[in-house]
Amino acid sequence: MAKDFAALSEKAFPVRQIAEFICNRMIWQDDPRECCTFIEHTRLFIKELLDIINNEHSGTMFPNQPNPNTIATPVMQHGLAHFSLLTHGFGPLAFVTVFDTLITMLDEMLKYCDRNEQHLNIPLSEISVTHIPSSRFTYNSNM
Repeated sequence: MAKDFAALSEKAFPVRQIAEFICNRMIWQDDPRECCTFIEHTRLFIKELLDIINNEHSGTMFPNQPNPNTIATPVMQHGLAHFSLLTHGFGPLAFVTVFDTLITMLDEMLKYCDRNEQHLNIPLSEISVTHIPSSRFTYNSNM
């Protein structure tokens, strides 16, 4: 069932269309390049979550064998194992699918920004901002 959900999400979910729609609704008051940095940071955060889930799900299959690749604390491992047992193993796999879909969507958003910001002299992949003040970002709900 989880494999079907992953395949269906990959093939049928309108990732590109949603990514473009969201990009069209985002307004950056000072610098549109900050939007791309914000998206890149969001992508890194989701990738971290994905790595945690991917590294910890194996502990539920063989509970007596510790996972040498574990990056979570024992409390996190216990919580993830408990969640996996409650969902009969489907929960973590569903999260992996959702996180993969979100990463794909963020990649599409970056591509869209890159296509629409051709007037910038700096490639968006080279932009790095360590802090983005939240006051500089507004979300336009009128589109």
